[in-house]
Amino acid sequence: MVAELKKKYRGRVSFSLRHFPLDFHKEADESAIAIECVRDQGPIEAFHRFLFQNQRAQKVPDLKRYARQARLPDPARFDRCLDARRYQKRVERDMQAGNAIGVTGTPAVLIGRVDHKKDKITGVLLIGARGRSSYEEALERFLKEKGK
Repeated sequence: MVAELKKKYRGRVSFSLRHFPLDFHKEADESAIAIECVRDQGPIEAFHRFLFQNQRAQKVPDLKRYARQARLPDPARFDRCLDARRYQKRVERDMQAGNAIGVTGTPAVLIGRVDHKKDKITGVLLIGARGRSSYEEALERFLKEKGK
């Protein structure tokens, strides 16, 4: 669904992934770090699909297997990145930012603006699984308000 929304709104909105690993998901931190390690080598969509299809099997050996199934160019580089927990700090910053805007669960989608100079975020926060039409309605409302 995200790929379809990206295509439909290309050039009018930006899409950005942030991590919010919930405490009760034991391997959520490792999965978030793994996604960033995959991003080092290219698009994350194929790897993301493996994570969603295998939500109960996301220990480090599983993540390494998924990286190979997703055909990463350099699986050994991925392994080193994951073993070193290279992106732990990024995941922690994403969690702090999510807490600051009121994220309480996943998935959470913010449709709005980020003003980095003022460190201010405005918009609508959608929490929980929703259909495509919910996201499209919020995006259209946002674009209409901004005159785009």
